[in-house]
Amino acid sequence: MLRKSLMTSLLAATVGASLAGCSGLPTGILDGLGANLSSTQRLAVQSMVSDSISSMQSDMDMDASAALTEDATFRTTQSLEIEGKGEASASATASLKIPFLDREKRFMEHGKKHIDDLKAGVRNYTKTQVDNGDGTFTVTATMEMSNKGGRTMKQVIERTYQTSDKTLIHGKAHMEAEQRNGVSIVRDRERTLQADGSYQIHFKSVLTRKDGKQRTIEWNTVEAADGTWTGSGTIQRFDGSVVTVTIVRNADGTTTTTTVDTKAKVEAEVTQPEGSTSATVGVTDQTSGQAAGETTVSDTTQVEASAE
Repeated sequence: MLRKSLMTSLLAATVGASLAGCSGLPTGILDGLGANLSSTQRLAVQSMVSDSISSMQSDMDMDASAALTEDATFRTTQSLEIEGKGEASASATASLKIPFLDREKRFMEHGKKHIDDLKAGVRNYTKTQVDNGDGTFTVTATMEMSNKGGRTMKQVIERTYQTSDKTLIHGKAHMEAEQRNGVSIVRDRERTLQADGSYQIHFKSVLTRKDGKQRTIEWNTVEAADGTWTGSGTIQRFDGSVVTVTIVRNADGTTTTTTVDTKAKVEAEVTQPEGSTSATVGVTDQTSGQAAGETTVSDTTQVEASAE
């Protein structure tokens, strides 16, 4: 799970304006960061920053959607269906209190506005609960959403819990979205409980342009019981080149995503507090080892994945 304009061109004003639309970043956001960077490095930074922010935004959307599946008051009377074994009823399930892990409690506190915004955008919503007959039950929610910009998104959230203590055993989130720049996106995240109480998380995002070319963003992270994350992955671009990604989330929910393009010799670091609508972007020229600058994106909700 990050909001609006993380988008500025690292090129001159006229060139930056035209590239920003392709990179998914609003014009002007990254101005001033690339004075000492080459044009290749500037383009690399645009792509890495937009992809990092849009991916983390989707991660927050998935967290918020998962929170809705555990919100007994959200559209329960209109859409909740109960399936499987036992004598469960809609009213009984609506009163079910699933305890949050410390990390989920933190997200509910930090991400309240994000969750409320998501609720407001939900157009269609269904929710089912199934007793699996093996000491677990599965809650599945399907929702269709739209935002102020007219973009649409569909999600399916599936979460399996231990019946005895409501521990989350396994969670899956599937998202399909259409961007204004012609990119369609399919994103999947899977969370699996490990023997030591941590969660293994796999995230994959496949972006497809109108010409059929694809970019794949994929990473694996480990989430400790206190909610901290560590992980790494790659971004395979439309041209086949690959950049590396590392992800660190601290105990208060702040996430730092670092992408490195070894060919362009440039690094971009995006830091965003959990539930926040702003992010800080820092760029380093690896050729010289010097920082190229830092800026703040005030609203990341409108950032789209790069089409370049």
